[in-house]
Amino acid sequence: MDVVDLNQKVFKLKIRSKKIMQRFVEEEQLTTIEYYLLEELWKFSREDKTISMSELAQHFQVSLPAVMHKVDHLLEKRMLSKISSPKDKRTKLLKLSEQAEEAILNIRKKYQDWIDAYLNYLNEDAVYLEAILNKTIAFMEGKDD
Repeated sequence: MDVVDLNQKVFKLKIRSKKIMQRFVEEEQLTTIEYYLLEELWKFSREDKTISMSELAQHFQVSLPAVMHKVDHLLEKRMLSKISSPKDKRTKLLKLSEQAEEAILNIRKKYQDWIDAYLNYLNEDAVYLEAILNKTIAFMEGKDD
């Protein structure tokens, strides 16, 4: 086994997968960062939770001005709205628009369709891929960076 060649293939797979996802995101007129921000807000909304911009900045471990900049773009695109916190009217919480939820679902569906096409392409080899992925996940979960 050529470890260098295998490492290059894993890296190439990672880059290619990111580019495919990026294409799906751009088809919805979003940047990758905007998509990840919306995806996190979507997860919070699925749990009937709301989040402020400062909490979102803490969650992503970035500065508040960085989050405010992206939120402003998403407000302009009508992907988000701000609502007052019931606990403190001065605090503004972020709420996804229907347009944002639709964009997230579209991106997720396109990515799932791509995965399905890939698995169909693999045919019976998909069983081996599943076994390799399970071993990889187990290995990675047992390792601390």
